[in-house]
Amino acid sequence: MRQFRRIFLFTAGWLVTLTIVAQTTFNSPFSILGLGDLAGNQFARNSAMGGLSVSTRHPWFIDFANPASYTVRDTLSLVFDFGLNARYNVFENTTASDNTMDFNFHHFAFSFPIAKNVGMAFGILPFTQTNYILNEKIVEGDAGYDPNLGGLAYLFRGEGGTNQFFVGAGMKFFDHLSLGINVKYIFGEIKRIHSLTYLDNPNAFNTKIEDRILVSDFTFDAGLQYHKKWGKENTLTLGLTAGNNKNIRFSEERLEFGVLASSNGSVYNDTISFNRLYNEKMFIPYYLGGGLSINLGQKVRAGLEYYQQDWSRSQIPFSHDSLTTSRVIRFGTEFIPNPRELRKYWKLVQYRAGIHYGNSYVLVNQQPVTDFGISFGVGLPILGGNIQGFRKWSIFSITFGTGWRGSVDKNFMREQYNFVNFGLSFNDVWFIKRKYL
Repeated sequence: MRQFRRIFLFTAGWLVTLTIVAQTTFNSPFSILGLGDLAGNQFARNSAMGGLSVSTRHPWFIDFANPASYTVRDTLSLVFDFGLNARYNVFENTTASDNTMDFNFHHFAFSFPIAKNVGMAFGILPFTQTNYILNEKIVEGDAGYDPNLGGLAYLFRGEGGTNQFFVGAGMKFFDHLSLGINVKYIFGEIKRIHSLTYLDNPNAFNTKIEDRILVSDFTFDAGLQYHKKWGKENTLTLGLTAGNNKNIRFSEERLEFGVLASSNGSVYNDTISFNRLYNEKMFIPYYLGGGLSINLGQKVRAGLEYYQQDWSRSQIPFSHDSLTTSRVIRFGTEFIPNPRELRKYWKLVQYRAGIHYGNSYVLVNQQPVTDFGISFGVGLPILGGNIQGFRKWSIFSITFGTGWRGSVDKNFMREQYNFVNFGLSFNDVWFIKRKYL
C-alpha cells in the first residue's frame, strides 16, 4: 500500500506537469529565427557548472544529456528531479532598450535501476522555445518611406515551442564502460503572426498572416562514458554523446487575410488564401559532444566539455533564416567542504561555479550570435530517513547566472540574460522489503 501511494502521487504530479509544460513562456527576439531558441539539456545542477552534462555522473542526480550516466544508479534507489526557471532579459540596440521577465516550469524526470548494471530514466523538458513581439513603423522622413503607401506599421509575433519526452536506458560493461540511448518524442506547436497596417489610409485592407506549425516525431541520441578509478576515491570520466540526422515531421496551416476596421468599431476579415500541409519534413542535423570530468574523492568535481552541431545542413521549410554551426565550450566545478560532516550543515553544502562560451546556430546580419555566460550555485542537502541502514538524501539546487548574446555592432542587438534555476533532486530507497517486528 505504501508503494502504491508513492506511485499514485508521482503519477498525479506527472499529469500536472504535462499541463504546465504546454504553458511555458520565454521571451527573446532571437527566437524569431530558425526553430526558436534551443532550450538545452541541463538541469539546475548542470547549469550551475557552466552546463556540464556529457561527462558527469552522480548517484543523486539525473544527467539526461548522456544516457550512459544512468548506470550510476544503485540497485535500490529511485531519483526524482524537477525544476523551475526564472529569467530576466534586457535587450538593447543603438536607439532603444527593453526588458522581459519570465518564470517557467523546466523539467520533470525519474531514474531508477531495472537490473544489475542497467539503469533507466524518463521525463519531459523543453526542446525549443518561441516567444517574441517585434514592432516597426515607417513614417514620413524615415528611410524606406513611400508617399504612395503612406505610413506603415509592421508587427511580428510568435509564441509556443516544442517539448521532448524521453525514455532512456544505460548499461555498464566491464566495470568501466557504460553505453546508453535516449528515445525522444518531439511534440509541440509554434504560432507566428505577421501583420501590415496602413497608417494613413483608414479604408485600406490591412494584411495579416497567421502560421500554425504542429511538430510530432521521434528521434534518439546515444552516449558513452568511460569511468576509471585511481587511488582510493578519485575518478576520471570521459563522456561522448551523439544525436542522429533526422527528418522531423510537421504539419502547417497558413492563413492570409485582409482586415478592415470601420469607423463604427466593426472589424471585417477577407480571406486571401488558406493552405494546409500534412506530413511535411524538416531536416535536423546530427550533433556531437564530448568532455572529461574528474572527481577528487567526494569533495571536488571539475570538468571541461565541447559541443557542436552543423545547422547549415538543416532544411526548415517554414524558416528561411541563415543558419550556421553552433559550438560551445563549457567548464564547471563543484566543491563540498566535508561530505562526511553531519554536525555542521554548511560543510555538506555543494558549492558550484561554471562558465561557457560559444555561438548560437543562427546568423544575424550574416554574423554568428556569440553567447558568453557565467553561473554559480549551491546544492542544499535535505537529509531524509534511514531505512534498514540505507540513508536517504535529497538536494535542493539553486543556480544564479548571467550572460550576453549577440552584439549591437554585428547583430544589431544585444541580449543580456539573467536567470535563477531551482531544482529538487529527491532520492528514495525503493525495491526493498521492509522488516516489521
